[in-house]
Amino acid sequence: MKTKISRRDIIFIFIGAFSMLCIEVALDWDQHQAAFKKGYEAGRNSIEKIQ
Repeated sequence: MKTKISRRDIIFIFIGAFSMLCIEVALDWDQHQAAFKKGYEAGRNSIEKIQ
């Protein structure tokens, strides 16, 4: 069985993955925002310890 994957198929795969990422971030915004703040503070504190 020979399957030819066209450029159109690849574009739809990327559009689908990007759409799912956008939906997931939009529906779980509070958790993403809290994780970003936690990571930012951890990085900032580790830089201050080095200096």
